[in-house]
Amino acid sequence: MRFNSLLISSFLLVSVGLTDCRRTDPRSRSYSGVERLTNVRSRNSSNWAGAELGIDNGAFFSVIGTFTIPEISGPISSDVNVWVGIDGDGAGGTCGDRVLQAGVTIYGDPANGHFQDSYAWFWWFPANAVQFEISNFSVGDVIGLVVGAPVNSTYGLAMIENRTKKQAAIANLSSTYALCGQTAEWIVEASLEDDEPLANFSPVTFTDVRAYTHDGHTYGPQDATILNILNGSEVLTSVSVSEDSVKIEHV
Repeated sequence: MRFNSLLISSFLLVSVGLTDCRRTDPRSRSYSGVERLTNVRSRNSSNWAGAELGIDNGAFFSVIGTFTIPEISGPISSDVNVWVGIDGDGAGGTCGDRVLQAGVTIYGDPANGHFQDSYAWFWWFPANAVQFEISNFSVGDVIGLVVGAPVNSTYGLAMIENRTKKQAAIANLSSTYALCGQTAEWIVEASLEDDEPLANFSPVTFTDVRAYTHDGHTYGPQDATILNILNGSEVLTSVSVSEDSVKIEHV
C-alpha cells in the first residue's frame, strides 16, 4: 500500500525547493533508483527500536514511511511512539542530539491496559513537540509520515496522512537548531517519561521506506543500523529490514 502519490510528490518538490536555490532545478531530479550504503551493524538502545541509516556527508533532507496503528497491551499507562526522523541518535558533531521527527503516540487505558487513544505530533528537538491538527486514530489505520528539512537549515516541513480515514495535515516548521542530515530513522520508541513502560505492541512494519538526499539519490533501509530496546539485560524488541521495509516486533 503506497503513500498518496500526489501528496508525496508535492511534498518532495516543496522540500527540494527549500534547498539552496543555486542547486539544480528540482523538476529535473529523479527519485526512481534506490541506492545502497555499506553500513550494516546492530546495537542496543535504552528506548529506540528500528532502523537508522547513516551517511557521512550529511545529505539527507527527507524521510518517508507508512505503517499501521498497532494493538497494544501492558501495564497501566504504558505507551509506544512510532515515528520517522532525521538526525538524532547518531548525528553527533555539531548537531548533538537535535532531531526532526513526525509520529504517533499510542497509549493504553489505565483501567485495562489495552488500546485507548493516540495522537499525532511533530517535533524539532530540543524545541517542544506539537500535535498535528488531525486525530481520531484507530487500531488498523494506515498512516503515512514524511519529514523534510534542508541540511544546515532552520526551516522544514512535516506531514501525516491517515489513509484509512482520508485525513492529512502538513506543518511548516522553523527552529534555531539546524540539522546535519547525517541519519534517517524509522523507529518505535519507549517514552522514558514519568516511568511510563513500553507497551506490548503488535508488530509495526514501516513500508515504502525511503530517505532522499540533496543530490537526487534515494536510499532504502537494507543497510541501516538495527536498533533494539534493551531493558537491563532483557532485549525487548526484534527488528528486521528489507529493501523498502522495517519490521519491529515486541518479544
